[in-house]
This record gives sequence, structure tokens and C-alpha cells, in this order.
Amino acid sequence: MMFRLALALVMVSGAASAPDTAPPLTPAAPEVVAVEPGFATIRWAPTTDDVGVIEYQLHLVTSGGYVRVFRTTGTSVTIAEITGPAGAWVAAFDASWNRTDGPYLPLHGVPIP
Repeated sequence: MMFRLALALVMVSGAASAPDTAPPLTPAAPEVVAVEPGFATIRWAPTTDDVGVIEYQLHLVTSGGYVRVFRTTGTSVTIAEITGPAGAWVAAFDASWNRTDGPYLPLHGVPIP
């Protein structure tokens, strides 16, 4: 009994895609757009990325150095209980978790009773 062995060489066209290392564009500075007793709404303009922004994080820093992070897929966050001087900035993330931080917004004088 005789066997024949045949080899096939298969070529796959196209290059493997490179990993996404480009972060989103810098988010715009956040702004306070509404103030109600005990609450404030902070909004920012959406930013872009070559593969899309999947999450924003609003970082709120109090005068004591305490940081609270609000995660959202939208472009605004309503926050409560700001006491004393504070500030905020927005970080944008793409699907590979590349991050870009936006400018800092001082929240001194935000009238939240």
C-alpha cells in the first residue's frame, strides 16, 4: 500500500491590525450648567477617538484632597454635596482604555446650599 502526502501552502492576505495606542482627543473643559439646592449638573462637549470613546469619568477633587469619580457614557453628571472649594476634570477612554484628561475646572463659588 502506497500513500501520497500532499502539502498545501495557504497565504492569508492582509496585515494583522496594530494595537490601538492612540488616546482620544482632549475633552473640553467641563462647565456647570444647572444648580439646584444640594445638586449641580456638570456638562462637557463630547470628544472623538479613532475607534470611539466608550467612557467618560468626571473626577471631583475637594479641598481636602478627596477624589470622587463619576463614570458615564454620556456627557454630563449631576453631583451632590459639594462642600467647600472643589474642582473637576473629565477623562475620556477608548475601547483599549487609552486615556486623555481634559482641563481642570475650579468649582469655587458654585452656590450649592
